[in-house]
Amino acid sequence: MFRLIVALSVLSLAWGLEDRIVDGKTVSIVNFPYQVSIQKYNSHYCGGSILKDDLILTAAHCLRDVLNRNEVDILTIRAGSSDWDKGGVVKNVEWVSIHPNYQPQPMTYDVGLVKTIGRFVFSNVIKPIALPKVLPPLYAPLVVTGWGQLSETNGSLPTTLQAAALEFLTPEKCRSPEYSYSSAIMTSMICADGPSRDACQGDSGGPLVLLGKNEQIGVVSWGVGCAQRGYPGIYCDLTDPEVVTYLKSKVPNLYN
Repeated sequence: MFRLIVALSVLSLAWGLEDRIVDGKTVSIVNFPYQVSIQKYNSHYCGGSILKDDLILTAAHCLRDVLNRNEVDILTIRAGSSDWDKGGVVKNVEWVSIHPNYQPQPMTYDVGLVKTIGRFVFSNVIKPIALPKVLPPLYAPLVVTGWGQLSETNGSLPTTLQAAALEFLTPEKCRSPEYSYSSAIMTSMICADGPSRDACQGDSGGPLVLLGKNEQIGVVSWGVGCAQRGYPGIYCDLTDPEVVTYLKSKVPNLYN
């Protein structure tokens, strides 16, 4: 299931909030200044993250139809706000791009880029995120953020930014009998899991970030339901060699 429109649960990070975010406890954009809302007709559609002052990282499946229909003019990017529907700075879109080897089935190389018209001015609420050179060890602490559904069955979107604490699962671990994916975990995919925590519809394209190093290791891609036992969330692996080659081809000096 694509995650276009984060089932969020327990959050045990020191952001000055309650320990639990069941039903949508909020976080501040100050703590996640790389997060943006990608919008269609001024409504939240997908998540994204800031790579450069005019370049947004997101999922290919968020952009494929817009690209095929040449409808980039319906997209806008809101940055610098905890709310997807107000505040911050909004930019129109110049072009979008998706990985040339992206396949909707089985969702390989699910990564893309959005170029804005005009540049964002960096501040305490608008900052770029770094990209990794290697993946972290098994069970490394991660955080996923977005404005997606608060549960699999609740179709409404929160207006304020949500976050969930997760743990990294290597592809080998995610394919193990402990989980239910087996051969569905292919090249360019990584997994992240947490008890009753996950991304959900509306979080596609959003950042999966390694805590402590502030590096984005993945892009929200797909999953079976939201926070279902045995089905971790699946993310595009930003260390995959073909993903790195694609990003470098579009963004010179990105990894310098």
